[in-house]
Formats: sequence, structure tokens, C-alpha cells
Amino acid sequence: MPVIILERFLDDPREPAMGCMGELIVEGQHFCYTIEQPWRQNRRFVSCVPVGTYNLIPFDSQKYGQTFALENEALDVFAYQDEAGDGQRYACLFHAANWAHQLQGCVAPGEAKSWGQRTGNKPNLMVTKSNKTMAKLYPILEDNHQILVRWRHQRG
Repeated sequence: MPVIILERFLDDPREPAMGCMGELIVEGQHFCYTIEQPWRQNRRFVSCVPVGTYNLIPFDSQKYGQTFALENEALDVFAYQDEAGDGQRYACLFHAANWAHQLQGCVAPGEAKSWGQRTGNKPNLMVTKSNKTMAKLYPILEDNHQILVRWRHQRG
């Protein structure tokens, strides 16, 4: 079973839509890039999840279809809403998206990282070919039970 690591390397909370860039590493090799919301103290729907080891839980999303949720009860992150208490996180999924503003605490994979244009012609961090990358990632997630989330460099 391959070891999956989500290694974050850029977090820019100055601009809410900018987000947090990362890299998925499978068996020690780069697999793809990721985009998430910036770190906002683990607040539900607006923050990336805390650093830690998460179980990958099969999840049937009405919006995204079959995917996987991150779960670590000690970090107050649950797969399903009925398992989570007040203020606790739930449905932090892997799904296709290009920009952080399209996510609510989830992780989106992409083939490359880029600066894309969105509303107002303002450059914005993004990942490319997310649907294609998610299709390639799904079997890897399916064959695993856990993922390690960490920062590449110590944050200041």
C-alpha cells in the first residue's frame, strides 16, 4: 500500500481566495499539486484541515459523486455531519476544483500550479486540470486508508 503525504508549501491568508498550495507525494514521488483554503484556525468551511494523520473514508457526495473524506476525531474532523458536534469539521473531501474559493475545507488536486485569472482580472493561485487529476488520484485513494498532512517548512 503506497504512503500518501499532502505536503503544504505555501499559505497566503492575506487574500482569502489565494489559498494554500501543496503537493501530493505517493511512495516518495510527486503525484500532483493541491489547492486548499488558507489556514484559518480550523474553522468549519473556511480553513484547511490541521496537520496530522487522517483516515480516508469513502464518501458519496451529492455534488461530487464517489470520493473520500478526511477523518481524524482527535483533530475534530469527521467524515459525516451526524458524527460531528457543534463547531467540528465534517465532509472535508477530495474533489476537483481549480481555486481555493471553490472549496469549503476540502482538497483539490491538479496537474500543475499556476496563476490564473478570475473575476476582476486579478491573478490568483490555482491548480490546472483538476478533473483529470482527480480521476487519476481516485484509485490511489481507494487503495489507501490514511494520508499524512504536513508543512514542508516550519511556519513562522
